[in-house]
Amino acid sequence: MTIAPDVVREAIVHALSGHYSHMDVRKSLETVDAKVAGHVPAGSPHSIFQIVNHMIFWQEFFLERLAGTPVPEPDEDRWL
Repeated sequence: MTIAPDVVREAIVHALSGHYSHMDVRKSLETVDAKVAGHVPAGSPHSIFQIVNHMIFWQEFFLERLAGTPVPEPDEDRWL
């Protein structure tokens, strides 16, 4: 079964903008300042900033692939 790229794109947009059971990422971050976003909490491997950049990287990667743009395979452990 093949899923049309526009269906996947719509699902990604909805997942990140508060549709269905997800919270709008922008709304969840609107009160987070740069100091908090850059801090890596004890026992956590990443900061909010790193997690958001990780999400952005993979969104762009898959959206480019869905659009048919040839993109190179990323590093195995892709964290910015």
